[in-house]
Amino acid sequence: MLKVLNLDFLIRYWLDDPKLVIYTTTIPLIWWYIGFYLIIFSSAIQNISAEIFEAAEIDGANWFQRVFYITLPLMYDTLIVAIMLCIAGNMKVFDHIYVMTGGGPGRSSMVMAQYAYDNSFIMFKLGYGSAISIGIFILSFGIILLTRKIMGGKKGES
Repeated sequence: MLKVLNLDFLIRYWLDDPKLVIYTTTIPLIWWYIGFYLIIFSSAIQNISAEIFEAAEIDGANWFQRVFYITLPLMYDTLIVAIMLCIAGNMKVFDHIYVMTGGGPGRSSMVMAQYAYDNSFIMFKLGYGSAISIGIFILSFGIILLTRKIMGGKKGES
């Protein structure tokens, strides 16, 4: 296909190059989830009353001010939820990597869930694989707590 489009310089083993494989496996994941987050954010924007934007426009707010002083603060809770879902989804990505590369070439696209799977069901180290899974949970939970702390937690907390 690339030869037909006269893009010969792009012809390479995208999933067989250890330097590129993690990026080439990420592109389909982004494409897969972008619609999900688009729906979340579009529904959040639709829930903002048009009267607020009209009042800001009457007060002389430009587009930049309306986005950064009205839209983003009113979408703050939605943004927090989206970040939490993104963190949880990234920590449990397994099937995509397993199907595309199996963790290879070598271990260059190995993710933690793949490592737990390999230890549990390929090498039959069930206890070690379980410990890795608990580690994934603890790491995910820690990152989510850190993100909540950085983002300010719930409104109204001091």
